[in-house]
Amino acid sequence: MIKTSCHAVIALVLLAASTPAPAGQCSPGGPVQIGMFSAVPQPEHNSVAFRLPTLATPAAAAEARPKSLEDFEKLYLDTERRFRLLSREGIEGVMEKAYPQLLKLAPRTELEMEYIHAIQFVSRDRGFALDWHGKLHATGDRGVTWTERRIPIPQPGDLSRQAARPTTLPAADFEALRAMQFLDERNGLVVGHRGVMQTSDGGLTWTQLGSPSRKPLATLSCQPDQTCWVAGAETGSVFRRTPGSPVWDRQATPANGPAGEIQVLDGKTGWLATRRGEVLVTVDGGEQWRIQQSDPAADYWALHFTDAEHGWVAGANAAILRTEDGGRSWSPGEVVLPGDVPAALVRLHAIRFLDPRTGFAAGLNGIILGSTDGGRCWYVKRFEGLSANSLTIYALAVSEGPVLWASGNAGNIVASLDRGQVWFPVHGQALDAMGVIRRSLDALDTPAAPARRK
Repeated sequence: MIKTSCHAVIALVLLAASTPAPAGQCSPGGPVQIGMFSAVPQPEHNSVAFRLPTLATPAAAAEARPKSLEDFEKLYLDTERRFRLLSREGIEGVMEKAYPQLLKLAPRTELEMEYIHAIQFVSRDRGFALDWHGKLHATGDRGVTWTERRIPIPQPGDLSRQAARPTTLPAADFEALRAMQFLDERNGLVVGHRGVMQTSDGGLTWTQLGSPSRKPLATLSCQPDQTCWVAGAETGSVFRRTPGSPVWDRQATPANGPAGEIQVLDGKTGWLATRRGEVLVTVDGGEQWRIQQSDPAADYWALHFTDAEHGWVAGANAAILRTEDGGRSWSPGEVVLPGDVPAALVRLHAIRFLDPRTGFAAGLNGIILGSTDGGRCWYVKRFEGLSANSLTIYALAVSEGPVLWASGNAGNIVASLDRGQVWFPVHGQALDAMGVIRRSLDALDTPAAPARRK
């Protein structure tokens, strides 16, 4: 991670709060929520790279835990208010005090760096989040608390015996679960480097379905009747499985790049975005796929349609395209970035819309963009800074309310109750770091006890 000084942090806050006017049709952006978690300045005399903690300290665990999302939001806003009122010297003092505790809690191995690649709510209260090393997080209280259960992922040899075709994946690549979809509170699938796994009891137990592909899977889309499509690194291939069938049927596509994201709306009409800048469409359940949009210089990671007409794709270089006619034509959106943030450093991993006008895109360095005009103009709603790769976001979700959700590196799950204006942590490093920072702020506010007379 890039080392961050106090001076750089303050400059970042000021620049992000007053974005210059763009050259296009969109107006200048408003204030940007700068996450205090990456704005944590590392003391310049310390040569050890700063990383946020993954596990709560005993002191943090002893604190009264919020009992609702509204409590989490109040806690965050209070912490942020106190943090922002500090002078540069005050920030340095707080972080000097917090730094030793944060450093002790830094991840020691990659397994401790939870990469939550998928998040989904199937009801107001019930949700799931998937860590790529095989840990399923589940909540039954609207995201206030999360339980963890390990998914028993097959070993390479086991997967080869179950695969429709022999897999050629090296053992080192069998670490990642990339995508997840639950149809209800009990039935769900996960896919990744180790193929496909299925649960029918809410993630308590899992059945191995093998892998239809010789290469890693990255995305899936399922219908209520459990017809599912999966795709991944195998160029020119989508695989479909019908209810009750043990076989995945390969569907050939004209794609020239690996899959970014697939979505099938009604069992017939669906789209596929690829990492080679392609958008493909099918109108017959995948029997035939054709290319609607192609830009070989682009890299599309994410795709989302709210209905058969309105859709969006997003990817590297802050690229976002929109369609209002089912993909027959695509137009680029305009992303208004802080003046010191080049588009080349903005890679978007996820895009979700609440309705045809209101949507969000998220990716590297904790950036979250928002649009209220159908994707024509995009403004930064949350940004952790260019040095905050450990706070990258991989997935977005929406639950009843609406409540917006984002998940990513370091076990972080953040939520918003106000349609994306304020995002606050409910799980992961950011939540733990907030506890450490609050205790440092409390110590700063508490006057030292007078010395005893001898």
